[in-house]
Amino acid sequence: MTGDKSKLTDFVSKERGYATFGDNNKGRIMGEGNIRNQNKTQIKNLLHVNYSRFTWTLFFKTKNEAFDSFRKLATIIQNEKGLNIVSIRSGHGVELQNEYFENFCQENVIHHNFSTPRTPQQNSVVEKKNRSLEEEARTLLNETKLPKYFCADVVSIVCYTLNKLLIIPILKKTPYQLYKGRKPYISHLMVFGCKCFILNNGKKSLGKFDAKANDAIFLGY
Repeated sequence: MTGDKSKLTDFVSKERGYATFGDNNKGRIMGEGNIRNQNKTQIKNLLHVNYSRFTWTLFFKTKNEAFDSFRKLATIIQNEKGLNIVSIRSGHGVELQNEYFENFCQENVIHHNFSTPRTPQQNSVVEKKNRSLEEEARTLLNETKLPKYFCADVVSIVCYTLNKLLIIPILKKTPYQLYKGRKPYISHLMVFGCKCFILNNGKKSLGKFDAKANDAIFLGY
């Protein structure tokens, strides 16, 4: 789907109702055509990145670590996909709007969009994902009666499972499948907080009848 006719050849005007975009907004279908050959691969890849909803979570002790964490993630994503990041969107927090981010975006030709303060609906997809991660993490912590200092482990496992299990309604595929190009492997998934066992791997001599494993609680992959 595109709003730019110049990206299409053999365009035929034909109103066919409405299409629903990734942010759940609707647009009128004005016609159809073919994607120009030289742009086909790039457009397909960009759509996959924009609409896959694949999510990463980064954890740091202070907001000063935000830039270094973002720079490492950006490098990983660009190397993995063989594409350049065109734009990013964030709020006006000092950890996101500063000289380091500005210089990085200028050097890498990245357009940094900012949402209006106290207007989360401008970045509704990310805000909704944040709420989903928080709500599900809170539920798991309360259900398993684990201390709150395990919150990073819980958010990580929630993000990991949502990428592999969440079905994007319009595309009928998971974020993992859209981003990676293959169906996720899920037979290893376990119930969070279930009892598990850590094998005593020979660090200490065991007596003839000593336990070969220690009891533990499953916190993630």
